[in-house]
Amino acid sequence: MKHARCLAAVTMALACTSAGGKGTSTVNDGTDAVDGTPTPDVFTADSADDPDAGDGSADVDAGPVDGAEDIAHGDDTTSEPDAIETPDTVESPDTVESPDTAETPDTSETPDTQAIPDTAETPDTAVPPDTAVTPDTAVTPDTQETPDTEDTPDVQVIPDTQETPDTNTTEPDTGVVPLTSCQSPIEVGALPFSDSGSTIVNGLGEGSLAISGSGCGSGFSGVGAGAPEAVYRFTPTVSGSYAFTLSTSFDAALWVFEDCANPTTTCEVAGKVAAGQTGAFGTYLLSGDPVFVVVDGLFGDAASGSYTLTIEKKCLPNCDGKSCGTDGCGGSCGTCTSPDQCTQGKCETPLATEICLAGEPIDSVPWETTGSWWSQTTDVLTVPPSCSGSTVTGGNGKERVFRFTAPYTGRFRASFSIPGISGSVALYAVKDCTKISSTCLAGAIGGMPAITLELIEGEAVFLVLDENSDATELNGTYTFSIDGCMPDCTGVGCGLETGCGDFCGGCDGSDLCGVNGQCTASQVGESCDDPRVIAAVPYSVASATTGANNDIDFTVCIADLDTMYNKTDGAADHVYAFTPPISGHYEARITMGTGFEHIAYLLQDCGDVAHSCADQFSGKCGNTMSGCTRELGTVMTAGETWYIVIDGYTASSSGGYFLDFDATCVEQCGLKECGPDTCIGSCGTCLPGTLCSTEGQCEETWHLAINELDYNQVGTDTLEFVEIVNPTNVVAPLAGIVVETINGDTDDVLNSYSVSNVGSSLAPGARIVIGMAAVQASLPAGTAFISASSGFLQNGGTYGDGIRIRKGLTTIDAVSWDAPVTGASEGEDAGTDDGAGTLSRCPDGTDTNDNASDFVLSATATPGKANSCL
Repeated sequence: MKHARCLAAVTMALACTSAGGKGTSTVNDGTDAVDGTPTPDVFTADSADDPDAGDGSADVDAGPVDGAEDIAHGDDTTSEPDAIETPDTVESPDTVESPDTAETPDTSETPDTQAIPDTAETPDTAVPPDTAVTPDTAVTPDTQETPDTEDTPDVQVIPDTQETPDTNTTEPDTGVVPLTSCQSPIEVGALPFSDSGSTIVNGLGEGSLAISGSGCGSGFSGVGAGAPEAVYRFTPTVSGSYAFTLSTSFDAALWVFEDCANPTTTCEVAGKVAAGQTGAFGTYLLSGDPVFVVVDGLFGDAASGSYTLTIEKKCLPNCDGKSCGTDGCGGSCGTCTSPDQCTQGKCETPLATEICLAGEPIDSVPWETTGSWWSQTTDVLTVPPSCSGSTVTGGNGKERVFRFTAPYTGRFRASFSIPGISGSVALYAVKDCTKISSTCLAGAIGGMPAITLELIEGEAVFLVLDENSDATELNGTYTFSIDGCMPDCTGVGCGLETGCGDFCGGCDGSDLCGVNGQCTASQVGESCDDPRVIAAVPYSVASATTGANNDIDFTVCIADLDTMYNKTDGAADHVYAFTPPISGHYEARITMGTGFEHIAYLLQDCGDVAHSCADQFSGKCGNTMSGCTRELGTVMTAGETWYIVIDGYTASSSGGYFLDFDATCVEQCGLKECGPDTCIGSCGTCLPGTLCSTEGQCEETWHLAINELDYNQVGTDTLEFVEIVNPTNVVAPLAGIVVETINGDTDDVLNSYSVSNVGSSLAPGARIVIGMAAVQASLPAGTAFISASSGFLQNGGTYGDGIRIRKGLTTIDAVSWDAPVTGASEGEDAGTDDGAGTLSRCPDGTDTNDNASDFVLSATATPGKANSCL
């Protein structure tokens, strides 16, 4: 869009420039009152020359005119030096022009023949160059002069925008008021509106507008001062929000105000846009009230350039007649105070019926939802004290309502929870929200309330979750769920039915509940001697202990000491036996019937429950649903028999149950003898003298064993000794190996002997004897001997004594006698030497890492030789 420009039809006396800017000026070039003959007004361009010396004449252009400006005014695109102008008579084109620097003053001008002469003026006679001009101090403007009708005004001269303004030039008063940008704004038409322009082009604005205060916001004081601006006028046809978008090539400001005379105090919106950027600003405008939209430089006349301005109508908010809800544009017309709700823009207290009917529908099970408690809540309903399961009058806080319709005839359980809840919640079910007390079906209050309902297909109820009080704050994410089942005892003679796990009854007389839910006269399953055998897995059974005998009394399970239990004397029990064909981890999953106070345990020896028990659980399954499910499990080795016992917790306790038994995993050892297994933990351990290879095979390595010892003789102990043997087929290195005797009272080392003193290694089957001097005489030739003092082996006693072979911190072998000794025992102690024999490994050299199993008391001592084991 072209902006307002200075028009050729405007009289030459009219100024066409922005105030304080650079432009073309019309001046009187002489003193028109010398001889009464008017001299022509010369239309010259301000140059970069020095300012007028004060003679009232304009500077003469000192250089070529900008070609771009020539184009804007219709001149040739090739700039040429300004010529010496001919006076306006019947003017001829400027044909002989000289550069401004050599311009000759007008000395021979002929007065305008068509002009009305100034009768009091003296004609210009000889005007010298600007540097010698005397200021016109008595010039009277040509107020009566008639324009030359035959002349062509010099309207083609383009002002040099880089020139210094003629600050001393007095322009003639033509009687025409100069146009300002607010007086001649660009009118904004239909929206959306977009316009591209430039504040550089002459005539857009005069640089007169500036924000002098803070009416447009902080940081806008002085914005726009001295910079040219483009002004638009926009009159909204409808009240609403409008967006103003500005893209600029210079540091610019965009401001919208109502009054040009008071731009700061009537400012609607303002913003700054950096060069090369785009900014968008919005404000609410009233229909019919015009505003001025100004594109301005930030500071000074250097802040100017090209721009694109866009004006659009945005969403029109509407809150007419509303006290709440949305305004249609993402805003709010207000909020309601609880318990009021916003209904069609009005805050109204909802009726209980409305609250319930607006609840979230539920028509299938199982069903679960999670979310934030504080959303979708009201504060209208109150749980009554008469509601079943509710022990306090509560639920006086915010509530949420769900509408549940039973999809079938059965039992349904609703439960609610919030992790880390600090308050309590009421959960209740009602048929009519206006008659809660008389139509309440069930209720519960607590941290995780749950209720159970018996409903027929199609029956509808309202499930209400209610804070116990307004002080209760249920922060966090809640979970609310419903599940259900259909109880059916059809065809079930005893025990539990499979729908909801309900107890369908016991058996008459001496009959017992069998494994298929039918009464039977069989006594199988009454004891560990005659258990119900689990022949294969998986295995499932439904039965009941009702009417069964008491065969096992439970006291405690040492392997699982979470809780100590009383003996279950007199309680009916059932026993199941399983012998795994393959090692693995096996698990019994047991669901107890409603109200059955029970205990279940897993063991290997019914005669020693406490020590052979591997796992147990007990409790009383809930009275709100179909019982509870727990597990018993352990690693079982192939060929070993385990027993599963389902027992009453007290003598009078009995009930129905479901039992499912299966392997959770089996060993993957295959041909491996040793090494780890992900299911059972280990495929086996290797005997001393062997190591487990990466292939899981026990491979022989060197080993040293304490093979025989005699710490007590009849009378004075003169033959004390200990024999060390290499029981392997591999040479045993002796470097760093010591033999230590241990005092069982304090677990301290009494004596230490370095066996490397007899050599660097010990051959397979070879022996070393450490003993008193009298022992050495009985040794076979070549037997390594280390002398020890009298009494180096103590006689045990209450705390026992011991001996061990060590290398560094590693114990290679250890033996204790009379009692186990910390740090010097393998399993139980080796026994007691009463003075009539020696403690010997039997068979000779055998080491199973259990002293009690490996040693016997031999009548004959055999130091340096194979043990007699007699």
